[in-house]
Amino acid sequence: QEGYKRCQKKMNEVLISLIKFMKPKNVLLSGKDAAHIFPFYKDKKLGDMDYQKYHLDDEGNETTNLIPLHHFSWTTHYKRAADGIKEAIRNGYCNY
Repeated sequence: QEGYKRCQKKMNEVLISLIKFMKPKNVLLSGKDAAHIFPFYKDKKLGDMDYQKYHLDDEGNETTNLIPLHHFSWTTHYKRAADGIKEAIRNGYCNY
């Protein structure tokens, strides 16, 4: 268990570093496990997570949109995920 948690923490750090390196306009966080790599989403339910502008650098000049969504693999969540993307666009949290 301890080894798994240590590995998971390292993997989360790698994923965040990759996002900062790639500087995408938007990051779709598909499912709560994807969102939980960010400390401010930790322990929140997916429905309680807000869209956020995430700072990619220390100066805070560059941001990406974090868009938490229900996981696409569940057919019951297709519409919820699509509606979440539409809502993010309407609210200015999805650049294209």
